[in-house]
Amino acid sequence: IPPEMDPVIYLAKEVEIPADERVVGVVVGETVRAYLISALKHMQSHVVNENQGAYPVCVTYCDRTDCVRVLGGE
Repeated sequence: IPPEMDPVIYLAKEVEIPADERVVGVVVGETVRAYLISALKHMQSHVVNENQGAYPVCVTYCDRTDCVRVLGGE
């Protein structure tokens, strides 16, 4: 199952995230991302690959164990 490559990115001011929403926060240099656990749960592969600036980042989520891993970065 292939990972999600270069997902659509929304600016924080463009979306409303409930205060109780769980996210995976990733900071690479001055680039900050928040990946919603609820979105990762519904993906077939539970893997997102993207570039944050010049650095590749891989975010994985396992809905069976509720485990998150982030690989790559600066």
